[in-house]
Amino acid sequence: MATFTAHADCDKLGSLQLTIAMLSGESTSLTIGESATIAELGSLVEEQFGIPLKQQRLQVSAFDFAPCGLEGALSLTEAGICSGACIQAICSAVAAIAAFPPHFGIQCMSSRERLGGQSVRRYSSAFTIHYDVKANVPGGYVDVVKWRKNDNDQLRFDTKGGTLSGTTSHWMAGSSTFQDTFTSDTKDATTPLEDLLAHWIESATPVYDKRERFWKLPDVEASVEDGENTCSEDQVFHVSDPSGKLWPDHKFATGWFVAPDEDCSELRIEALLPSRIGKKLLRVLVNKEGLPVRAALSETNPCHLAVEEYDLTLKALAKEVE
Repeated sequence: MATFTAHADCDKLGSLQLTIAMLSGESTSLTIGESATIAELGSLVEEQFGIPLKQQRLQVSAFDFAPCGLEGALSLTEAGICSGACIQAICSAVAAIAAFPPHFGIQCMSSRERLGGQSVRRYSSAFTIHYDVKANVPGGYVDVVKWRKNDNDQLRFDTKGGTLSGTTSHWMAGSSTFQDTFTSDTKDATTPLEDLLAHWIESATPVYDKRERFWKLPDVEASVEDGENTCSEDQVFHVSDPSGKLWPDHKFATGWFVAPDEDCSELRIEALLPSRIGKKLLRVLVNKEGLPVRAALSETNPCHLAVEEYDLTLKALAKEVE
């Protein structure tokens, strides 16, 4: 059994002696500071056993931790891990987002349309029901049409030129053209589209804990059960502070935020979408082939749900987007 010490993490607060074991029987001992986090422990496990951080599950006693999950920020003491503990390191299979083709289209339709019913489809005039996206990765631009119930906007995001241009329309005020500076959640506004997509894909982390999942499995009733969803009214709707914890309202409609099948994997992205989209991409649900099938988007409009569900359909385009 190998032994090593994480000297940098051993501070004045004391240190813990831990054993990390694999299902194969391989194990190692380590000394780590008690103030080190679950994520830092996961980095040591990756270094020692080669298990990618995103695919790790660390099990100790009755607890199961994902270093890339929300619990990754917990210190070992906060997580209840004591000196002498034996931690089982497990490599979990994760369905990563499939690579995008050079030219592709995405139909992003509000899940309200699929669920039907007048109460569910009671849209405000500002609500985007459908996003029609067409991307030319080599060309570095994306065309988006935002469809509302009475009008639409036509946008072009040019990542090479660093511009956002297009036409906005309003069913009462008419149409107007614009050109703005393109901004995203990357440091450089002119980040190539290929790199921007790669950044979002690489930043995606799996959500293992069922209590933290937005999408319920098909065999689980879409309701608040066993205290799993303890969100308050302020967490369901934006009131005055949109920075609080966001959570879908599973009681909104039957089938709302229910995965199409049990083989889907949920990924946390939390990417700020370009300006004029008006939403933040929180989570994506991918099928076993790695294709995105659902998205969770948030916005700051107090008239809308804090987290909206959209159905995704990705397809390759045979020619350049005109």
